[in-house]
Amino acid sequence: MKTTRQKYLAPTATAILALGLVSCGNGDEEANGEGTNDEVEITVVGFPGLFAQQFEELVIEPYVEENPDVTIHYEEQSNSADSVGQIAASTGNQAYDLAIIDKATQGGANEQGLFQQIDSEQVPNIDNLIEDGANAEGYGPLIYVDSLTLLYNTESGIEPPTSWGDVGDSRYENEVVLNIANAMGLSLIVGLAEQEGNDYTESIDEEIEFLSEAADQVQSFSPNPDVYTAVASGSAELGIGWYARAIDFAEENPSLGVVVPEDGGVALTPTINLVEAAPEEEAALDFLNYAIGPEAQAALAREGYYGPVSSEVDMSDEELTISASPDGGILTGGTIPDWDYIAGVTSEWIERIEREVIAQ
Repeated sequence: MKTTRQKYLAPTATAILALGLVSCGNGDEEANGEGTNDEVEITVVGFPGLFAQQFEELVIEPYVEENPDVTIHYEEQSNSADSVGQIAASTGNQAYDLAIIDKATQGGANEQGLFQQIDSEQVPNIDNLIEDGANAEGYGPLIYVDSLTLLYNTESGIEPPTSWGDVGDSRYENEVVLNIANAMGLSLIVGLAEQEGNDYTESIDEEIEFLSEAADQVQSFSPNPDVYTAVASGSAELGIGWYARAIDFAEENPSLGVVVPEDGGVALTPTINLVEAAPEEEAALDFLNYAIGPEAQAALAREGYYGPVSSEVDMSDEELTISASPDGGILTGGTIPDWDYIAGVTSEWIERIEREVIAQ
């Protein structure tokens, strides 16, 4: 799976990444498709760490190079809830134009009126998205696809895991690390339910009971600094993590093994959203259109292993196969959760994980 690619620096603390020099020329470059002599600054808030660095390198910088009168600031937040909190706190004097958040958080933010509905007249590439790539109610579309996967230490001598249920297998006693009071935990519940043929929209009692029993195998529910390091270093033998992050980490740390379970991965589908009362709405829409378009999506898939959301990406079968694409990639045959449903029960599920699994 190893390819020649840009290596990224280690994740940094929450910061603003200011990209692109403001043009001092005559303004002939078009920043929003209609031509402008004005210098424009867009602020995007989103995920931290590796994704922030990849998004800067693969999406923001190429766009700014083509639109030198646009400066894009990327502000990292620890999670989607924090991003939404920052946007809500700025209501009345909005500081943000676009937000990249997970789909489970998007629904609540939409109900709060924090994001605008958009259509293909404003963002033409919406018409070229993969199935379910566009929001049914007209809010922000998907920005990429990732997948939950199993992680194991390749040097431990253990048999590689094959199913989500392996997190409770006695052969990994006290050698499991899980970080599940978040989207990973929501995805794991879905994976366990699908594996057993259960309907998670009806009940998750069986999955919570399983995880409660599996807790005896767990060494830590808050591995430091993260699950990838813990498993690769040999501090633990088994964990779960996001595919794109795991593959990038494994390139430098071959002791980290990455496994898509026999029953398939579980898709994570983050979204990119136009903030209500965005200060630079027109320019933000143009950048959003670029970000979900074929050029940016192919770059994220080739270099970051994310599943592309554009149906028009120009990629070889080999490149697509090792991406998190649900159509030809590692998510083929996997589970695409009903994140709109999960958005309504996220607080309940997380509370049960914390109370009945982690704290028991």
